[in-house]
Amino acid sequence: MELRGEGRAKAAVSILNAMFNGYGGAAAVDLEVRVRITLNDEGHVRVFCEEDPKLALEAFKAVRGIAGRDFGAKIEIFSEVPAGVGLKTSSAVANAVILAASRAFNLNLGIKDILRLNTAVSLKAGVSKTGALDDASASLLGGFVITNNNTREILLRGTLSEDFKVAILIKGDKVYTKDVDLSRFKRLSKEARLVLEKALKGDIWCAMTLNGMLVSQAMGYDISPLIAALRSGAVAVGISGKGPAVFAVLKDSDIPVSWRKSGRVIVTRFTNRCSFDD
Repeated sequence: MELRGEGRAKAAVSILNAMFNGYGGAAAVDLEVRVRITLNDEGHVRVFCEEDPKLALEAFKAVRGIAGRDFGAKIEIFSEVPAGVGLKTSSAVANAVILAASRAFNLNLGIKDILRLNTAVSLKAGVSKTGALDDASASLLGGFVITNNNTREILLRGTLSEDFKVAILIKGDKVYTKDVDLSRFKRLSKEARLVLEKALKGDIWCAMTLNGMLVSQAMGYDISPLIAALRSGAVAVGISGKGPAVFAVLKDSDIPVSWRKSGRVIVTRFTNRCSFDD
């Protein structure tokens, strides 16, 4: 017996970090996580990946529980997305595993089912403090989303022009959600409400930039890369997730020279493609 399934999901950058007050926003970018699952009769589950396999295991077990079939599996994870830098890797991995497992078990899980499972396993595995509905939704659906993670609602969903380049600067050590001091975000909850208002009015660029400044404050990051990108003509800048990844939305401007000298730069674009349809 050999049943297989594959799933794909996208990375994303932040519009609003949900750790401030439970409201979040994210926009999908064209960096992909791909998962291949092969079921077996052996009973045990093996995960082949570069990071901690706990999330992938939890995601697979959640789908297996729905299927009611006690199969083992070989789970292979292939990622273009650097882990531990704030690019929503965990949400993308969970989405891709859930999709691949759903197909391997020949289930008919819908978008709402996948997002519900994603938030549940993200909390259980300790990779999110809010359930990360914003990250999971952007990763699966493409485009951008604004969510209420407290009530598990998508408040606003839309598309972004794929003509814009998204430059991502990665420098410094990896930062994992379990190590973040949530109280430092809660102190800025009032200011984050202003970011939410901007986002819900459709002013996504302003929301991204304001959120980047607030996350820098909460995490103690140097804001000079953000300022350098704005001075170079970026449409918007931000800190993705809890960082340390910095990003800039570019239309007619170039990546700041200082970025090239200070870390690894990835250039991608927004994507409005829904992974559920792949």
